[in-house]
This record gives sequence, C-alpha cells and structure tokens, in this order.
Amino acid sequence: MYYSARLTVPNMPTRFYLWEASAAPVSPAVDAGWDSTAVPFARRSMHRFPQGSDNLTTTSRFGSTAGQNRCHRQFVGPPMERGHVFDTSVTYKAYAQGLESNGDNNLRSRAGIRIVSRDGSTVRHTVKAVGDYSSGSAWNTALRSKAFLDGDPGTGSYTTVAGDRLVVEFGHRGASGVTISVSSRWGSTATGGDVPENETTTATTVRPWFECSLSLTFEAPTQVTRYVNTASTRGGDGTTNGTTGATRAFESLVTAVAMLVRTDWLAANQQLRILCSGASPDVGDVVINAGWNGRLSPECYLEIIGDQPSALTISTSHYRCVDENPGGFGVLGGGFVRLSRVAYQITVGAGAGGYSCVGVLEGNYPMDVRFDRLRVDAVSISADRTGDTHAFWTDAANPANKVTYTNCVAVGWTGSGATHHGFTKFPRTTGSVRLYNCTAHGCAAGFSGGLGMVAKNCGAADCAEGFTGVFDAGSTNNASSLASDAPGTDPQNGVTPTFVSAMTDLHLASGDTAWKDRGTDLSADALYPFSTDGDGATRTGTWDIGADEITAVSTIAPLAGMNR
Repeated sequence: MYYSARLTVPNMPTRFYLWEASAAPVSPAVDAGWDSTAVPFARRSMHRFPQGSDNLTTTSRFGSTAGQNRCHRQFVGPPMERGHVFDTSVTYKAYAQGLESNGDNNLRSRAGIRIVSRDGSTVRHTVKAVGDYSSGSAWNTALRSKAFLDGDPGTGSYTTVAGDRLVVEFGHRGASGVTISVSSRWGSTATGGDVPENETTTATTVRPWFECSLSLTFEAPTQVTRYVNTASTRGGDGTTNGTTGATRAFESLVTAVAMLVRTDWLAANQQLRILCSGASPDVGDVVINAGWNGRLSPECYLEIIGDQPSALTISTSHYRCVDENPGGFGVLGGGFVRLSRVAYQITVGAGAGGYSCVGVLEGNYPMDVRFDRLRVDAVSISADRTGDTHAFWTDAANPANKVTYTNCVAVGWTGSGATHHGFTKFPRTTGSVRLYNCTAHGCAAGFSGGLGMVAKNCGAADCAEGFTGVFDAGSTNNASSLASDAPGTDPQNGVTPTFVSAMTDLHLASGDTAWKDRGTDLSADALYPFSTDGDGATRTGTWDIGADEITAVSTIAPLAGMNR
C-alpha cells in the first residue's frame, strides 16, 4: 500500500515556499541584471511545502547605492519533469516582507525568474529579466508585506527537459540616498500562514511565497535502501544487510536514524527506506524530528519497514523492539513518515508522567503519517504509574494533516495506577486521524476519540471501555464487547470475538461470528483506500472487523534484500 504520489492538482497554480534554513541544491550564477550580491546575500532552496525547523528570520544590512539592483536571495526549486511549457500565458506572483531604513530611499521591489539545467550550470530560459514587477509602491520604514510579482506574465516560450529547475531571485532598487540599508524576511515556518496578497500586513507570523500559474510536476525521487539488523555490530554504514564489513547493517534503528539524519535527502531527491530485521530484540526510543530534512516532502518521505509476518501475533525470530518506557517510536513536528511491520513489547514503570509507545506530535507542520501492521503490547504497567499511558497517541491539529492507522493492534494497556489506552487522539485538536481495521484487546480504554478521528472496522475486546470520547460522523462498522459504545453507523455492540489464542494470537478463529463478515469494504474508501489485513494478505469478500481477515488471500512477497 506504500507509494509515492504526486500531490499536484491539474490546472491549479504551484506555490513554492522560500526556505531560509536550507542551502540550495545547486548554485546557479546570479542573473547579470543584479549589480550587487554582497553579504548577506545567500542561495536557498524552495519547495511546495514549508520546512519544520525553518523559522522566519529578518535579515538586515542589504546595502546599496542609488540606482543599484541589489539581490537579497536566490531560491532554487526541485527538478521538474519534461514537457512544461513556459510561455506568455503563464503568470507569476510573489509576496514577502521587508523594510527600508530611511523613507527617502524610495525603495522598490526587484525580482527575476529563470529556468536552469539540473546542475544549475546552464540557463535554459529567462522567464522574467531582473526588474520591478510589483505594484510600484515604495517600501516602508517598518516591516510589512510587499509584492515582488503581482501576476505578471512570462516572456518568450520554453518547454522543459527533464531535470530543469526554476530559479527566482529577490532584491531591491533604491532611487535615492548615498547609503541605503534594507531588511527582508525569509523562512517557511509560520503560525499565521502565507503572506496575504496585500502591502499592508505587518504581522511577523506569515511566510513569503512564490507562485507559478502552471500545475507543475517534479521528478520522482530515487529510492535508497538502508538496513538495520540486530545481529550486526556498531560501525557499519547500513548499505547492506550483512553483519560483517564496513557496509554491514546498522545494529539498531536508533543508530540508523542518528546516522542517516545527516544526509539531505530532499536536496538529493531521494526517498529513504530503512529495512529492519534480526531475531534479537532491538531497544530504544526512535524519534523523527525537525532535523530530518527529507521527511517533510510528500515524495522524499521516510519509510521504515520491519519484517514481522503479522500484527496479530509477535514472532520472536523477527524484528521487534523490547524495552522499558520510553522505548518506542515518535514523529515530533509533523512530516511525511511511514512505519510498518514492527512489534513493540514495552514494560511501563512507575512515574507520574504520561507516555505513549508510538506517538505523533504535529507542531503546526504539514503531516501525512502512516502506520500499518504495528503491534504494541504492554508487557506490564506498574501500579505506581499515575499518569495515563497509550499504545498509540496522536496530536494532529491542522484539519488538512493526516495520521492513518491500518491493521494496527494494541494489547494489554491496563493497570491500577491510571487509565491506560490503546489508541488515543489528543481531544483538543481537529486533525484528520483514521483508524481502519484496528484491534484493541485488554485495555482500560480501547479507542479514545477526539475531533477529526474516524474509526472504521475497528474492534475492542475485553476492554473496560471499548470506545470513549468523540468520533467523526463518518465512523462505521465498529465493534465492542460492551453494551453500547461502538461509534458510527452499523455498530456491533455487546459482541465478543473468538480468537485463536487471546492475548498472544489475535487471529480470528474460523468459527467466529462476532467480527467475521461484519465490516465494510474500504478498498475504495474516499479518505484512504487499502485492501490488506494484519498478515499483509488481500482482503476478499465481505470484510471482517479488526486487523485479521479470515478469508484473506496471501499475496505478500519478501522485500528485496531482507533475510527471512
């Protein structure tokens, strides 16, 4: 079910965000129309999405004299696909913020747009020569929004070849004054959204942007595979799944993440896939945070795949994490991350703080996080743990952001010290959280809902509370062994499934009637279509509730390069 989809919409403009914390992938020569590129000029990258750690920054002391075109920033885009026609029907907009130190400078915006080759060494086409394409009004002595391009058409005609990049340069021209000093504001992380299309906004919480009226598509990234094998030893570079030699696998996922974060996957246009194996258990708390450049790209997403055969039972001869809290996996600060086929067996000790084994914290950044075929067992939870704990916990605030759980299983999250949960959405947020064919067994609260949380084909068995809190109206075909708490349409309440061996093996027994054939087909679901079960097999016929499908057809094959 994992794929790299282009997030472009036909006949819609392409908006780029102007990153300040990331160097440009290549270094094209600055357009000859600029008279000065002295410090603090810099080359940066631009992308269709903000970067998580890219804080807005005002850069000062762009000095010039009257009549000079002074360049502040050059922004370089990702490699485009071939066949895009840049002609006079294509228009351009750009808004940022800036200020002049002296009102007598009569400062005006300047911008230029070119198309260069993949390596930046060849100018393919000049879309807009360096000039004033703004409203024509002067800058202010206080920071405020300014137009750099306000809908101007391009010049000439050029059709892209594979790998061409857009280059956009921003700056100023002062009409008077011997010593002119100017400041401009760049970066892509902003709580206030995009700079409005006006020249009056003074808020410091809005981000600059550049927009082309074409619906652009970009080259798909190259997939790069690295390995974790718990039979290996520290010191390998992870390029093979071997356990000896310089190219041996990383010995732990924690080590792999610490080493691989050093690569700029986005600039390299690469999508990283980490394959994990090993009979010995792994340990540690893996945190994917703002330091991961590529994780904020819909194409250059981070993917981690274990080799557990099933989410319904844990194989001790396959990759798993066996640890005490805070062991687990976290996505802190949004991003595009996928994790699948990993089992967690966690012992939760005494303490007053809350804890989640698999947790997501958005932080107001773009996010599409996907979890598939994960199993999270609480081996035990201390009676002296007075803070609530969770197998899966999600904080998703932006309604456009998504966290999806398919075929995931939470087992044994219960104890006397506090209320412990299987699947939880932080209740005061509204991001889209999808729980599809998930199973909670033996938890104090199986599924704890919040605004924007939709549950479909999910089942809670032997839980003190099956479902609690708010669930989206689109929820459907959920089951609870309690009397009346399954949310949505066509609920199955007061039904107890028969498992092969609860709690160790949560495959449905062949004679089960509680969950078998009680689900709805989600293979064409409007939010997230999928068609597999917790064994990786294809669901057929009438779907079952929970992570297992009794009549599923096995079609899964081992991933290349993995030991089974």
